[in-house]
Amino acid sequence: MAKADNQEQFEFRRSQILATALHIITERGYSETRIADIAKRCEISNGLVMYYFPTKVDLLVGAIRYAEDCWYEELQAAVLGTTSATELLERTVAIFLIGGPTEMLRLPWSLWLDLWSQSTRNEEIADVHRQSDDRWRATLSSIIEAGVASHEFLLLGSMDNTVIALTAMFDGLAVNIACHDGTVTEEVAFNIAMRFTSLALGFVWHNNEMTANKLLGYFAPENSIV
Repeated sequence: MAKADNQEQFEFRRSQILATALHIITERGYSETRIADIAKRCEISNGLVMYYFPTKVDLLVGAIRYAEDCWYEELQAAVLGTTSATELLERTVAIFLIGGPTEMLRLPWSLWLDLWSQSTRNEEIADVHRQSDDRWRATLSSIIEAGVASHEFLLLGSMDNTVIALTAMFDGLAVNIACHDGTVTEEVAFNIAMRFTSLALGFVWHNNEMTANKLLGYFAPENSIV
């Protein structure tokens, strides 16, 4: 019993530190986050934080994996009730670019920009980035495979190339959202993503009520995407 209690306490404290680190990194950025800030907010010592995560890189890696695990778990709950691969794809892309009904599904893009930036300088973080990309591509691949099987989608090229192209587009749109450029809002990004995804997968997509009013006319012939 004591061993089980100790393991439960270990997992509780580890999750508390990761959740706190995630919030502080989101608020301040990775470079401005200190072990002392996390310890203070958790009301524990610096040494205890470092017992669980010996380095700041370990904290970022842990926080990203924690965020991703929560995101995918809550994504599954958010897409329950979808009745087709098309609807599942649309809802998944909307949550990716716009956000969902929970805090974890609305994490700011600045967190992921920190990951991308740090991955250019640190091989361990780069490995986490690659794993993150693989997981996201696998998620989209499974949706597309279901759509092909149900004859909703027509795969015009290889699965790998299609998914790489789509995820690269989504990531590029996300950078524009994160930078608040004033042109590519979350809703505009979603509309662009779904328009081009529908072309790539050979299905017809129409604006839903959420985006129709804001985006009416954005893709009119006289308007340019760029």
